[in-house]
Amino acid sequence: MFPSLPVGKLPRRGDALPRRGHLPAAGAGRARRHFPRKDTLLSRTTRLFAALLLCLAALGTASARADDAATEKEVRTRREALTKAVNAHDAKEVKSFLDPSFVAETKTGEKVDYKQVTEVLDQLFQGAPDFKETIKIEKVAIKEDQAEITVRSTDTFTGPDGKKVTEDERALEIWKKTDGKWLLVHSKPLEDT
Repeated sequence: MFPSLPVGKLPRRGDALPRRGHLPAAGAGRARRHFPRKDTLLSRTTRLFAALLLCLAALGTASARADDAATEKEVRTRREALTKAVNAHDAKEVKSFLDPSFVAETKTGEKVDYKQVTEVLDQLFQGAPDFKETIKIEKVAIKEDQAEITVRSTDTFTGPDGKKVTEDERALEIWKKTDGKWLLVHSKPLEDT
C-alpha cells in the first residue's frame, strides 16, 4: 500500500508521506513538507462563487423591491378607481371591486357581507345623491398576492334631515389578487392616530 522507504530513513512524526514513485533519494534527509498556497485555484473559485451569489441575492432583492413598487402602484390605482366609482354612484362598478367573500366590520363590531353591501348600494346612492368620498392612502403593504391598505376616508352627504354630514374613518383594507384583478376582501375600522 505505501511505498517502501529506504533503510535507515524512517519517517518522523509530522513528515509528509512520499507520493508513489517519488521516494526520497538515499541520504537526502527529511522529506520536505508541502503546504498548498492560500490562493489556490479552489479557494479563488470558492470566493468567486460566493461573490456571484451575493450579487445575485442583491439583484433579487432589488428586483423584488421593484416588483413590490409596481404592485403597490397597481393596488393604489385600483383603490383610487374604487373611490371614483363610489363618487360616480355606479353601484355595478363598485361591485366589480368586491370579492364575493367580502366582509366589512363596523365600528360597533358588526359584520356586513358582500350580499348585504351590494343590496344597499343603490339605496345609499339614491338616498344621498350628493354622497362623496375622499381618501388618503396612508400605507400599502404587499405580501405576495395580498395587499394591506391603510386608508383614511371622509364621506360627505346630506342627511335625511337636510343637514350636511361628514364622517371620517380610518380603515385597514385587505385586497387579494384574483384572476389578475385586485379585489377587496375585508375592511375593518382602525383607531385614529
